[in-house]
Amino acid sequence: MRIFCVVPRGIEPVACLDVKEIISKKAESGDGWIAFDVKDIKDAIRFSYRAQSVSKVIVSAAELAPSKELDLEGSFQDMVSGADWQSILPNGLSFAARATKVGEEDLPSPDIAAMVGGMIKDKTGAVVNLKEPDVLISAYVGHDRLAFGLDLSGDDLAKRPYRLFLQGQAIKAPLAYALVRESGWTPNSSILDPFCQAGTVPVEAALWASGASANKFAKERLFFTRSKVWRDVDVKSILEEGDKAACQDPLSITAMDESFNSISSSKKNAKIAGVEKLITFSKLDVEWLDVKFGKAGLDCIATFPTMSSKITPQSRLDGVYKEFLHQCGYILNNKGKVAILSRTVAPWLKPVKDNGFTVSSSRPVWQGKEQMMLMVLDKE
Repeated sequence: MRIFCVVPRGIEPVACLDVKEIISKKAESGDGWIAFDVKDIKDAIRFSYRAQSVSKVIVSAAELAPSKELDLEGSFQDMVSGADWQSILPNGLSFAARATKVGEEDLPSPDIAAMVGGMIKDKTGAVVNLKEPDVLISAYVGHDRLAFGLDLSGDDLAKRPYRLFLQGQAIKAPLAYALVRESGWTPNSSILDPFCQAGTVPVEAALWASGASANKFAKERLFFTRSKVWRDVDVKSILEEGDKAACQDPLSITAMDESFNSISSSKKNAKIAGVEKLITFSKLDVEWLDVKFGKAGLDCIATFPTMSSKITPQSRLDGVYKEFLHQCGYILNNKGKVAILSRTVAPWLKPVKDNGFTVSSSRPVWQGKEQMMLMVLDKE
């Protein structure tokens, strides 16, 4: 059984790491997707429940590497015609089709879904039920892959149930999780987010380290819990097993922000996620980090600092970035790393150089259609 996952572009290596850690499998990756093989649907369900880096999990029915002159309709027609529909859509079950589009394809996602749904109906004669389908079919249109199959996840997994109280410039949870992993943090070391805003980075760190699912208190949103295709699978026991494996051991995760509203929102979101006891919250400006942690008193930093906007010009932020990295140079130990998400690298180059850091890695990642840069800084 092949599992195909849609991933925010740029964090595919982190998603492959998730596969290895959660179900001990090796994944291949492309531009905005990963894929891997499992023995049965149980491993796929375990991965869907725990993975923090993916937005959709699909049991692959067919995949195709598109040519430069893409015939979208013809390509999907070929894939639909060649699929094993008896196993995908057993007789008597209704279905609905959805689509995810990455790239410059002119056809909107709803139109792609309608096109693929029409092909499936013509091929199988199955009844379409858009509100409460027995089976959900997902199609994917990417830069280097076309795919479709049985949708396990249903909702966009990147939209976390705990993110109800928002502050500042929002960061999507998979990118926050990628920041944590790229920082090199491990559960037996310390990590800080000094610009925590709504708390997404520290909450994702706590979820990963504790082994808890972001959907622990919202299992019903996962389509595999109600799909009739897997009605013979004891899904409840699989999820309960995952919940029992999670732990609440003490962790050194600190969420800080200069805004009281941000700290308040972070606490509320962490409580909804069930990890508030694993995080230390502190209202503090970055200029006081040295007092808080002392010299070489911290292992890792992962953060999404405020970016320039109409309200906050870059000239005002230059001083904040300079002070932030000055403090990082003091509080981080010699092996400490700083993982930063930013719109561009340029505003960071001078403060990086002036405060004894080097950019050890920098790569583009995407938050929706917006390209961002994920940077990792090492002490010289």
